[in-house]
Amino acid sequence: SLLDHMWLVNKISQVVNHELIHYYQLLKQSKSRNISHKKAAQIIQRDPYQTQQEKQDGTLPPHHHYLGLHNEIDAHSHQAAEEMIYKHGFEKSLDLLRYGGDELTTTLQDYIDSMENVSEKKLNRFLSKVYTRIINIKNQGMRNEN
Repeated sequence: SLLDHMWLVNKISQVVNHELIHYYQLLKQSKSRNISHKKAAQIIQRDPYQTQQEKQDGTLPPHHHYLGLHNEIDAHSHQAAEEMIYKHGFEKSLDLLRYGGDELTTTLQDYIDSMENVSEKKLNRFLSKVYTRIINIKNQGMRNEN
């Protein structure tokens, strides 16, 4: 078969986990503000620090703006960590983040390309979260070492 079933399962898992992170963000805001989930979702949708907003001309801001939103940093860092673990295992993933290399995953490379000349602070926050998430996933035993 031309289709790598394990890759497909892993990719679906990453997408679902990415969206679950957004759902947990919504639950956390709902609880901390003591409001309904629906009301929290409405607040998030209107908050330019949490959701990409259309400009007055109906267009969206540049991609790096979307990637720089704190909730997207959280969700994409988890996705990037899962991709790195799947592709390289724990130790090689951590080494690539520590020392660099040309074997980065799509999500990680997209973030670096989008943010490196825009916001070093947000890029460093993202990379730090990827690193921490890899360690946390390893410590939780959620993935097998490649």
